[in-house]
Amino acid sequence: MGLLDKIFGKKIVEEKTLVLQLEEIGPWLNKAKNDRKIKAVEYIEPIMEDIEKSRDTAKEIILQIKNHKFSSEVKKKVPKPVLTSKPIYVKAMLDGLISINSRKVSDLSEIIDFRKEILNKMKIIQKTQMGKGRYMTVAFRDEMLKIGSALNRILDLLNSVEEFIKEEKNEINKLEGLISMTNELNNKIKMTLDSEGANTREYITKIRKEHDQLKGNLKDLLDGGDYKELMQTEKRIKDVKKEKAFNQTRIVNLIGPFTRVFRKYKKLIEDQTEQGDIVTLEMYLEDPIKAFLIEEPECKLINSILDKIRILLENKILKLKKRERDRMLYKINNEIRLLKQLRIEMSELIEEEKRLEDLLIHSSVKNDINILKEELNAIENEIKKLENEKMNQIRESHKIREEIDNSSERLISAIEEREGNSVKVELPSSLNY
Repeated sequence: MGLLDKIFGKKIVEEKTLVLQLEEIGPWLNKAKNDRKIKAVEYIEPIMEDIEKSRDTAKEIILQIKNHKFSSEVKKKVPKPVLTSKPIYVKAMLDGLISINSRKVSDLSEIIDFRKEILNKMKIIQKTQMGKGRYMTVAFRDEMLKIGSALNRILDLLNSVEEFIKEEKNEINKLEGLISMTNELNNKIKMTLDSEGANTREYITKIRKEHDQLKGNLKDLLDGGDYKELMQTEKRIKDVKKEKAFNQTRIVNLIGPFTRVFRKYKKLIEDQTEQGDIVTLEMYLEDPIKAFLIEEPECKLINSILDKIRILLENKILKLKKRERDRMLYKINNEIRLLKQLRIEMSELIEEEKRLEDLLIHSSVKNDINILKEELNAIENEIKKLENEKMNQIRESHKIREEIDNSSERLISAIEEREGNSVKVELPSSLNY
């Protein structure tokens, strides 16, 4: 039975098949990772003690060498390099050994740092052994062998720590891989639940109710008396504009035929005192409709000019061919009276148009309807957008569900490899598999 089974006490649905809830795997993996940390600390403590013991052994022998006194006869026989190297060797070795100390560690990274630190110090000690230490072998052969043995013990211990670190790193990497796979699976499940849009469905329902409410409010306004009155006003404005346009055509038809005679009259009086008539003539020649609407209702300006032209034509002062002169006189005598009536009609239409447009501008009903239509349009666009998002979410959900299946299979395979048992991972019931 594997570690998971021991921890959770899972029932076996088939022989050697562990049934695991997905939400239980993450905590177990983190606990297993913490257990590795505790195991690492427990492992290194006796190693540190053993390193210090070997350090103390070597230190004690170095001190014996330090305290050894050569007799005069021996000094004569011992090579000079041995005598001169002894104090240098002893000091370097003691300094190096004293720096080797154990310390509190709490995780694998601190164990790695500890090993690296001791190994660097051992390299300095070894350099001393191979340097000045080679002379010490001449006089202190047995002691140097014992020192070498103690130092080798420290190196063996550091090598064993290196092997332990490799194993621990490999195990922790596997656990972190499983944790990453579990987190990935949990994230995909969350994405699926989010993408299947309970929130979106609720929001669509909510704004549909708002839409129906606004639609009802708009219908009430459109069915009300104020709106019907508004529609009648708008219809009347259209009719007034049509009547104005018709009368403007009548103005052009009445004034237009006088264009040639206006020019002749203007030329005739240019050197005279009739400057007021010249200004009026220029206005009518440039824009007859604008000039006519500037007139007072009695049309004194145009009537005065036409009356003067009539006299000039009758007295043949204003030269025209007989047929054209007769036609002009006929129009002046028979149609001039129409100008006054037309001017009165235009004044009335302009005043009515302004009054009706003021009514429209100050109508709260039209403003309320426009606001409701804008709100309805905004909500309809939002509903369309949400419906599209909902379809995209459904498509995304199918895609993520396939990814969940693949991630689940990879996680199960990795746990089975670790546990040595067949494993079944049960996903949250909210997925509705």
